Amino acid sequence: MANFLKNNANTRSVSERDLLLSKYHSGRHNLLLVVLFTAINVIFLLTESYTYFLFSASMPYVAVTLGMEFCGKFPAEYYYDVYGAGPEELDFMDSTVFVFALI
Repeated sequence: MANFLKNNANTRSVSERDLLLSKYHSGRHNLLLVVLFTAINVIFLLTESYTYFLFSASMPYVAVTLGMEFCGKFPAEYYYDVYGAGPEELDFMDSTVFVFALI
């Protein structure tokens, strides 16, 4: 009887290990999807396609948006609507700030 319980315990630990490995692999795949969708969202933002995947990280998207705004990369209508002045009247940061936000 003790031998049966010992074998049963070993089987249970192996299946628990397999369960943990499958969770680990699915977590890695989910993280890869988040990174991929985040990169696609940034590309959509740069090409002004006005599409957004919800299954992505928001901080890189916000960083690129702020970099575009502070460096004058948005269309002139945006600056008229938000600031009431055109891009030629506003003082923008150097483009290296945008490149830093993009990286």
